[in-house]
Amino acid sequence: YFIWVTVVAWLILVTIWLKRMGTALKMFDPLFIIPLLQVNFIILAIISGGIFFQEFQQYELFNWVGFVSGVVTVCIGLYLLSPRSARRAKRITQNLPVLVSPIDPHTPQQPTRGGV
Repeated sequence: YFIWVTVVAWLILVTIWLKRMGTALKMFDPLFIIPLLQVNFIILAIISGGIFFQEFQQYELFNWVGFVSGVVTVCIGLYLLSPRSARRAKRITQNLPVLVSPIDPHTPQQPTRGGV
């Protein structure tokens, strides 16, 4: 009985995983999104396994330093894989002063002098 529940649950979760990966591939660059999805899956699997099998209870300071430094290293690698143009655009727009207040398209606008 347990094996059938496991197989059905696995099939459902694989279907969800593949649908979400397909959606992500349509929205983002595959060279960035595939490693991001895989790293998220691996880190969550490690953390859930560590909690379920109570591996973290036996960790000492040295183990925690190694684990956290590994996760940080992976996150830095993902940052370096992210598209440079998006990071550059974000950095440039953060430094620009706000010249115009946001306009709500549903709010009627009053005409201004000069027709602008």
